[in-house]
Amino acid sequence: MRHDGKKALFVEHVQFICIAMLIALGSRPAHGGWVQTAFAGREVSALSEGQNLMVSSSPQAIFAAVADSGVFTISLVGDMVRRYPEAAYSGSDGADHPAGKVHSLEVIDDGVAVFAGTDSGLYTVNMISAAMPAWRPHPMIPAEAVFDIAYSDSVYCIAIKTRLYKSKNIFGGWSPCSLSGEILIPGDGQEFSSITSWPMGNGFAAGLKGSAGGAVYFGDQKAAVWSNISCIAGCTCIDNAVRSLVADSSGRLYANTSEGVFYGDDFDTGCWHDFVPQLELPINELKASGGKTSFPSTDLYAATDSGLYKWSQRASSFSLWEKIFDKKTFSVVITGDLQQPRIYAATDDGLWTYDYAMAIDHDQKRAAVRPDAASLRTITTLYTIDGKRISSHGRHLHVRKPMGVYIRVDHDRSGAVVGAGRLVQ
Repeated sequence: MRHDGKKALFVEHVQFICIAMLIALGSRPAHGGWVQTAFAGREVSALSEGQNLMVSSSPQAIFAAVADSGVFTISLVGDMVRRYPEAAYSGSDGADHPAGKVHSLEVIDDGVAVFAGTDSGLYTVNMISAAMPAWRPHPMIPAEAVFDIAYSDSVYCIAIKTRLYKSKNIFGGWSPCSLSGEILIPGDGQEFSSITSWPMGNGFAAGLKGSAGGAVYFGDQKAAVWSNISCIAGCTCIDNAVRSLVADSSGRLYANTSEGVFYGDDFDTGCWHDFVPQLELPINELKASGGKTSFPSTDLYAATDSGLYKWSQRASSFSLWEKIFDKKTFSVVITGDLQQPRIYAATDDGLWTYDYAMAIDHDQKRAAVRPDAASLRTITTLYTIDGKRISSHGRHLHVRKPMGVYIRVDHDRSGAVVGAGRLVQ
C-alpha cells in the first residue's frame, strides 16, 4: 500500500481514538447466542438468500452449498432443510449437484434461477426451463474456477480466473467483458478474484489478486465499458491483492485486500481510505448489512479462518472489529433488522445461526460468573496511529519502536477490552 501526499496526524486526535477503542473494541469468542442449524461436521462453503420457488409456503430461504453433498435451502421460518432442487421437481435421485467446490451462490430474479460458481465453471438451475430444473454446467463459460457472481437490474456478471463475463438475462448468451475494445484480461501473475455491483446505478467493480499485486476495475451499468483509474494524489492506493469486494446502499465500496480492508466513497476514482486499526486476518468473505438504510447504519461482517468479525459505525466513527463467533467461517448472510439481526454463518462445522434473544440470555449469565485469576491477566497490543499493529505481549511490552505516539489496548484472556490509552515514546 502506498500513500501519495502526507496526512497530518495530530497528537490530540489520539485521545479521541483511544476513547473510541474503549467503547467499541471487544471480543465474544464463545458460542453464546449461536446455534448449529444444520450439516454438523460438514463444510459449508457459500451462502445466499432468496426465494425457493419449489416451496408454496414461506419460500424465503437461505441457500447453502455443502461440500460433496450439493446445495440445500433452509427456510427462514422453522429452519426446514430441503435439497435444491428437490427430487420431486427435478427427478433427481439426490446426486444432482454442481461439480467441484462451490465458491459463490446467487439467487436471481426472486428465485427464477440460481447460479453456483464452482472450481469447474458456472452451474445454473432455471425454473422456467422446458426440462425439469436441475444443475447444469453453462456451456458458454470456460471450465475454470468461478470465484464470484454479481448482478444489477440490467446485466449479470461473473469473475473467473482469466476473464469477466456478462449476460443480459438468464436465458441469453455470455460474452467476455472488454477494456477499450479488447477482452479484459488480468496481467501477468494476476487473476480475477471478485466482482460486486454498486447501488444507485453506478455499475460494477471487479478485483484482482496474484503475485503481481492487485487492482480494481470499474464497469458501467451494462458492464460494457470498463476502466482502471489511476490513484488520485493524496489518497490511499490499492496496489496489493484484492480478495473480495462489497458495496453498501449509500454507494460506499469496501475492498478486502492482503493488507486489510479499505473503502472508497466515490465511484470510479481510485481513491481509498484506511480502517484504523486494520483487521489483520485473511478474510474469506466480506458482507454489508443495512441494505435499505444509509451508511451510518451499515454493519460489516468479515468471515475469516479465525471466526466471524463485525464492524459497525453506529458505535463510533472510529469503530473497531469485534469478534462475535470463533469458528472458521467461509460465508455469511444477515437477515432481519439492524437492532436484532439474524446471522447465518457457513463454517467448517456446518451452518450456524445467531439468535438475538439467546445472545442476551448468554451475556447475562456470563456477567453473573466471577472470572478466575488467570482470566484477569491482561494482554497488551500496540498500534501506530494509522492502525498498524506493532506487537502483542503479556503484561509488559518489549519492542523496539521509533519515537512517536502510539495506541495501547489492554484486553483480558477472553479478548474483552479492559483499558486503552496513548503511549508517547
